[in-house]
Amino acid sequence: MIKELTDEFIEPVFTLMKANMEPYYIARNEPWNEEPIRKHFLDQHGIVLEQDGRLKGFSFYQLIGERLHIHTLHIPPELQNRNIGGRFLIWYRQKANILGLKYISCGVFASNQARDMYRRIGFEEVGEDNGVIQMSLPVTES
Repeated sequence: MIKELTDEFIEPVFTLMKANMEPYYIARNEPWNEEPIRKHFLDQHGIVLEQDGRLKGFSFYQLIGERLHIHTLHIPPELQNRNIGGRFLIWYRQKANILGLKYISCGVFASNQARDMYRRIGFEEVGEDNGVIQMSLPVTES
């Protein structure tokens, strides 16, 4: 079940985020600076998917005008390609529908495999900013 981020999952969330994201930062010659990263994401809405107390994935998002923007979505490597990301996208579509929003947007590093997943489920690439592909998905009634 996807639920709001609670204190018990903050450390596992940021441990997973660092493990998944640090290689992208290294490839861009950027330092992983934990303090501002934590502050930025903890100022957003956080959700987690957990089962039996184990983190299976998490995401942070923000409501911006008529769109829901996914700031980040992470699945542990050993659980990737098992449709867990798809469960988050179903949740996001339902949330956007309930709120009457028109779009779901996200940004993904150009070299990230998740880019293909977003394209497969209908996201369109609408721009690029410093190696990050901006993507958008119209919200339709489900």
